[in-house]
Amino acid sequence: MNSQPGIIRRVEALYTAGFMCKFYSYNTGIYMQNRLSEEIEQYDLGRLRDGCDHRSKLWKILLSTIKIVKKEKRRGTVYYAFGMKQALILSFLNVSYIYEISDILYGYSKFSKVSSLLKLLDKWIIRCSRLTIMTSEGFRRWLGYAENDSKILIQTNRLGLYYAGKRPSAKSDFNTERLVFGFVGAPRSVETLGRFGRIIGTKFPHHKFLIYGESSQIGAFREVLDSYPNVEFMGSFKNPEELSSIYETIDVVVSTYDNSQLNEQILDTNKLYECIFFCRPIVVSKDTYSARQVEKYRCGYSIDSSSDESIERFIEGLTTEGLKNISTMERNLDESISLDNSDELIQRINQVM
Repeated sequence: MNSQPGIIRRVEALYTAGFMCKFYSYNTGIYMQNRLSEEIEQYDLGRLRDGCDHRSKLWKILLSTIKIVKKEKRRGTVYYAFGMKQALILSFLNVSYIYEISDILYGYSKFSKVSSLLKLLDKWIIRCSRLTIMTSEGFRRWLGYAENDSKILIQTNRLGLYYAGKRPSAKSDFNTERLVFGFVGAPRSVETLGRFGRIIGTKFPHHKFLIYGESSQIGAFREVLDSYPNVEFMGSFKNPEELSSIYETIDVVVSTYDNSQLNEQILDTNKLYECIFFCRPIVVSKDTYSARQVEKYRCGYSIDSSSDESIERFIEGLTTEGLKNISTMERNLDESISLDNSDELIQRINQVM
């Protein structure tokens, strides 16, 4: 069954640790290349189109979750909810659940009128959970939880152990006369990522911009970028199997999300850890948690991604020596920084079971 790579890693880690797992999921039409191990019992809940109306989506999730809880009502069952909608319904059904937060969806401007209410609701869901996993330290700080809160565990979304011991050497053959910029993942933030591609398309025809991945916004990206011959859409890919070959095609990874949106300000992008592992410089939007992480690890650049001039200055200022230094710096960092470690997660779950 297909799903997001981070979800697959989490479920397989729990299964490997000895938990009896059943995986219920919807088909969103994306991430079709990524498959959960066939050893794990799986159930398809049908199509749930990514980007569709939130009320209709919530209603479908409600009906599905009620059916699942009725089916799985045996003693000792604990549900693991990936996302606020599922966790909210589980909290109302008064069952034991673990809640994972990988995005603050109400941290976007379209929810501005109700964001305060939804934040209170989110904290109530956390309080009712047995344990809440957050994929960014930025989420914990914004929600106002103490670093040692027993209900909270920070589990950053990093590379799976598939790549343990397979780390490449630092890249030494950068050519600033012909650089390949790349985005890897589910494209969003047309305003900033699309702007970066447009600047390369119009101002830097000698460079390339490759976009790997699919999302509900891919059509909007194509409207902006399809006319530029040096901007290419590479389609979906298998994660983790194809990540290594993808990073081999890229010189600089672009992860410039729209920092006017709260969620993008406080998330900890998994691209940063992939870049460290594969020794590729990354560029992110300034004034974000990810920018602070880039500065901490000295693995790339942060820019004003909402400004054409800022993007142009950044590209024009890149030097072979600077890119090589970052790649070498990344290679010198311990591999464990980039790889997922589920030991504490398993320990904490065992404690609350």
